[in-house]
Amino acid sequence: MAADDQSLSTPNGEGAPESRRTRASDHAPPGFVRTAMESRARAQVEPSLALAGTDSGSPWHLVRVEPADESPDMLRRIEAEQAPRVCLVVLEPVPALQSLIVLRALRSLTASGQVTLGLHTRDQGLLGMARIAGWETPSVDAHEAAEVAGAAGPRQGSSVLPPYSEVESQIGAAEQASSLGQFWQATRRLWTRDPQPLAPQQERPRTAAEALAAVAAGSSARLRGARPALAMPAPQLSETANTAWADYRYVAAGDTVVPVEHVVPRSVPVPRVSWWPALVVILAVALLAAYVFFLLPNARVTLQTAPVAFTSDVTLIADARVRGIDVADGKLPARVVSVEAADTMEIPTTGQEVVPDHQAGGEVLFTNRLSRTVVVPQETVVRAGNVSFTTTSEVVIPGSVFVGPQQSFGIRRVKIEAITGGSAGNVAPEAINAVDGSLRDSIEVRNDQPTRGGTDRTVRFVTAEDRQQLYNTLFAALREQAEARLGERERTSESLVVWPEPNPAITEEVYEPADVRAEATAVRLRMKVRYSATQFRGDEVNRLLSERLAAHVDSTAPGWVVVNETLQVSPPGVQRVEPGVGAVYMLIQAQGHREPNVDAGQIRSDLAGRSRSEAQAYLDARPGFAARELAVWPGWTDTLPRLPFRIDVEKQRLGP
Repeated sequence: MAADDQSLSTPNGEGAPESRRTRASDHAPPGFVRTAMESRARAQVEPSLALAGTDSGSPWHLVRVEPADESPDMLRRIEAEQAPRVCLVVLEPVPALQSLIVLRALRSLTASGQVTLGLHTRDQGLLGMARIAGWETPSVDAHEAAEVAGAAGPRQGSSVLPPYSEVESQIGAAEQASSLGQFWQATRRLWTRDPQPLAPQQERPRTAAEALAAVAAGSSARLRGARPALAMPAPQLSETANTAWADYRYVAAGDTVVPVEHVVPRSVPVPRVSWWPALVVILAVALLAAYVFFLLPNARVTLQTAPVAFTSDVTLIADARVRGIDVADGKLPARVVSVEAADTMEIPTTGQEVVPDHQAGGEVLFTNRLSRTVVVPQETVVRAGNVSFTTTSEVVIPGSVFVGPQQSFGIRRVKIEAITGGSAGNVAPEAINAVDGSLRDSIEVRNDQPTRGGTDRTVRFVTAEDRQQLYNTLFAALREQAEARLGERERTSESLVVWPEPNPAITEEVYEPADVRAEATAVRLRMKVRYSATQFRGDEVNRLLSERLAAHVDSTAPGWVVVNETLQVSPPGVQRVEPGVGAVYMLIQAQGHREPNVDAGQIRSDLAGRSRSEAQAYLDARPGFAARELAVWPGWTDTLPRLPFRIDVEKQRLGP
């Protein structure tokens, strides 16, 4: 404590530690803040920028400290300045500096290299720690410093750190600029860090007599301070002095007034210089330029067409073997639809005739012409003209005697039966007179009585007309059934073309009785048919027709298209159906109008960015238009919009 009192009692600060003398009196003028990167970059092209103090000592070199900087980074930046006086400027909180140990360590490391450190910040807590650690800190504002300096005069060999008010005044001038040019000039002065000279500032009085003289002269200067670092006796000043310096904390020894802790409790923020105003202005100017360059121009193209009439016959093929629409061959996909129907029908026969019914019978006499016995076997045929009879049993005829006065003949009677029935077997006596076979020369035959019992009857039989009538009736019925079933499978959006003859195809046909003229009172027929058709979509027909017509129009007049509103087509006419596969060939007649094609997107892309003359030449080169109009807004521009969507293309049709 005695040692401290001895140092503080030295007149004019002599005998006090150098660090304390400097901290109580040295200040630096306002200037720019430079980061370590900026310092290294600018050191390569120009001398190190610095601000001269108000004394004859070395100038202050100012270095801005970033929030992410650590103490090794700050030490490297201080050493990179290679200057005896370096002031760190803290515009934002720096966590690395919130430690008294770090501040003292930096002060100690730089003091060994004979470097004086200063600190410029609005963080009052950081300023207090910096003063405790032996750093230089800012003065009061310029007006107060001038008043104090006017009363006491400058101290030789000192310089003053810039007060906060000097930096505030520069930013205020930049923000109050009313025009773009003034704003940039003010911003340039702020960011180019040109040194702004200050009026010479003088230190506050260091003795009690000087302080009292300043108060007596009417000075309004008020020195503000913090609590003293050392416990000292009460100030030894007059009441006037105590009243005027009531808020200035100091210690005194003898006639010397020495501040123990000099801070500025009044918060004067160090401004943050931001690029946002400049960026906003730049963005606004860029948007305005983009609007003028890209969005402001507008163009309208009007093309008038005069449609021309045309007619065309188009053949389309609906084929089940095709999987998709084939515009080149005119084919569209289809499918074969088949249904079956079966039934049995019977009708009466119309054929009638008389036929033999029962057989006639009787007896005949056989006479042996030979002298020996003759055996007549059963079923020996005898005839009466065309009517034949057979014997019903075997008979033995003895031989005849032709010698002597009396001749005798061998005669035998046997029953006979007509071979065929009917009344034709009823013959008169002596009508049977012939024997068929090998016995005709051996025996004679005759019927002494008529044959009886032969009868006839009338029968019905199947005629060819009966079969045809049955076929036609049953086939028509089955066809009607098949058509009904096929109609159930027809859809609203599809077309159905029934195959021509032979359709339906007969898959089964059985008659009972099987033969014509067969005796029967009725004839029966069982029949099965398969009915087939080709089915295809109507919209695919329209699509294929449209594409075929478009191809036809383009082949006859390249670049022209069909005016669909004027198109008229006839119902498809079936030319033929390919057997087996059911490919349907249809003929459609179409008529309508065609006109030049207007591809608005292509026209916009082709005209974007062209001059008026080039655009008009482009439009004039397109054939088939009755009129071509080009309008560009604003009228003073000679270039069409560079953005295609800013060009409107309108088509006007003359006629149908």
